[in-house]
Amino acid sequence: TRVAVSADPITVQILSSFDDWRPRASLARELTEFSRASVTRAVRELVEHTLLVQEGSPAARVDEQQVVPDRVNR
Repeated sequence: TRVAVSADPITVQILSSFDDWRPRASLARELTEFSRASVTRAVRELVEHTLLVQEGSPAARVDEQQVVPDRVNR
C-alpha cells in the first residue's frame, strides 16, 4: 500500500493473529491483557491505515487476487 506508519509492539501481535479471516471478538478473547474496546479500536485503526483489510471489502477482493508464491521456483 506504500503507507508508512509507526506502531506499538502490540500491533505486530494483532497483525500476526489475522493470517486468515476471523472475528474481532475472537482476538479480544485471546488478548486478555487488553479490553475488548481497545482491541476493537486497534483493529479499526489498522483497517483505516490499510494494514488490515475487512473481509468482503473491495480491498479484500483485490488482496485475494494477489498471487504470492510460497516459494520461488529455481
